[in-house]
Amino acid sequence: MTNIHFIPIPLLFPSPRNVRKSGGVDISDLAASIAAHGLLQNLTVCPAEHGTYTVEAGGPPLLAV
Repeated sequence: MTNIHFIPIPLLFPSPRNVRKSGGVDISDLAASIAAHGLLQNLTVCPAEHGTYTVEAGGPPLLAV
């Protein structure tokens, strides 16, 4: 079973374990797409210290919002 939780953006940080280290879509293009269509895929996060979360999958969208 999958649980979906809504976490405020200021509590999200890129994970050093994120598989994508470079390349991909230009962040400005991605930001425009998210503004126009919304975030189309959920971010995958893990709890971290002090009530924060690390983004394990979805680093570029995190940077674009």
